[in-house]
Amino acid sequence: MRAVVVQQFHPTDPAAGAAALDVEPPRPPDGWVRVRVEAASLNHHDVWSLRGSGCAPSSCPSCWAPTPRGCSTTTRR
Repeated sequence: MRAVVVQQFHPTDPAAGAAALDVEPPRPPDGWVRVRVEAASLNHHDVWSLRGSGCAPSSCPSCWAPTPRGCSTTTRR
């Protein structure tokens, strides 16, 4: 799957620390199913996190999975 991976924090250029990469999809917990997400966005809070605000440098690299909005598919059985 494609995911935004935060490789490092950049206080002045937040996008410089993130990369869109192919990663192994996580296994859903029992009773959950995967859904196809065709679009997701970064929010203002995400930009601040990319700047390193409130995040420990030891948390890099990390993979973000934004919550898709407007989906009508139930993800829990």
